Amino acid sequence: MSYMVAGRLHALGLEAERVVEEREAHAKKWETKCREHSLLRQKICEALGIPYYTPDEELLRVATNRARDQETRLATVTRLFNLCEITYGEAAILLGTSRAEFIDAMHAQGVSVVQIEPEEVET
Repeated sequence: MSYMVAGRLHALGLEAERVVEEREAHAKKWETKCREHSLLRQKICEALGIPYYTPDEELLRVATNRARDQETRLATVTRLFNLCEITYGEAAILLGTSRAEFIDAMHAQGVSVVQIEPEEVET
């Protein structure tokens, strides 16, 4: 390897190290700024009497609300389906699932998707 190539590689390595150091310094500044903004938001919320949630708590809260909403939607759709107000295809659309997934959900709840009146059954 020539001295010129070795020198160029050394210079590139130093440049890469400098870039990494700059990015780490920038990340630390950004983290500090985010922490300061979070504390400021917390103080404002406390002053206004509004509950303050950290980003992790907020994500957990949103996920919990979505799960609760999905459970409520499933209960409502199941009730409408049991009352023969909607078909299982319409129920699947309301739940945002496929028909097969809806049938599986009904089976898991012990609800039959086959709704035949006794007088409809031929013996």
